[in-house]
Amino acid sequence: MSKPVCVIFINPSVLCKISLMEKKKQPNIWTEVRDVRDYLVLVKQPKVAFSADLGIRGDLGPQNTEITLTFNNIFTNIGNNYNPETGLFTAPVKGVYYFRFTACGTQNRQSLGAIGQWPVLQLEVGDIVCVKLLLGYTINDSPDNLSTFSGFLIYPL
Repeated sequence: MSKPVCVIFINPSVLCKISLMEKKKQPNIWTEVRDVRDYLVLVKQPKVAFSADLGIRGDLGPQNTEITLTFNNIFTNIGNNYNPETGLFTAPVKGVYYFRFTACGTQNRQSLGAIGQWPVLQLEVGDIVCVKLLLGYTINDSPDNLSTFSGFLIYPL
């Protein structure tokens, strides 16, 4: 007898229904699919995802002070938790989030090339995530979307 590769526990009531069906020797795949669908609707995982680029063509900076970058060319903003006017993402639920920032930039006229960050953060409701352009740095964007900011909820806590 081979061992199962994967066991998925869905919901006690679904498992009970499946167990009863197995005892009756009358499995009905459509009933099982409906039960799984109904359970997934009950879970109601929040949908949070955004992706945007700077929306500029050319350089931004260097600045005399640190500034929050506003990525205002929106590709997607499911949940509307990223504000393209302020550049701020606000966590709608406590959870673990994945973010990605890519940029093409310079510092003091020296090319930095392409850089990026991919943090996974545990956030509380209302926590804010943004990207800052530091004093003396320049960021560049083009039609190729070189400088982007994206994020999504991996799972709520």
